[in-house]
Amino acid sequence: MSILNIAYKFFNRKADASKTRIGDWIDWITDENDSNLKKTKDNFIALEKEAVTYKQALTGDGIKKEFIVAHGLSKSAPRVTIIHRSKRAEMFPRIEIVDQNSVKIAFLNPLSSGVICDISIH
Repeated sequence: MSILNIAYKFFNRKADASKTRIGDWIDWITDENDSNLKKTKDNFIALEKEAVTYKQALTGDGIKKEFIVAHGLSKSAPRVTIIHRSKRAEMFPRIEIVDQNSVKIAFLNPLSSGVICDISIH
């Protein structure tokens, strides 16, 4: 039986498959004594934890060039993505890691008044 058939069988046995985590079905097919399958399960759980994202919008005032964003993700090297909302274009300001829970975003010029940037940190 292929892995897709196993997954299909598992997800269709539950009333609300939308709330099923990938780790649940790995538990279902994994024998805890099989080290290769256990490693796969642990990797999926690690990926689920890694997927946490902090989102925030910054609004320009025409004066500020630097913003401190407290994300609370406890990461030493977070990935920061900044999108100019009205232009739908990625922006590339200088990013400085302040500590594991915050970053400093420094634009070359102040954000114009009313400009909104969407920040994603993962």
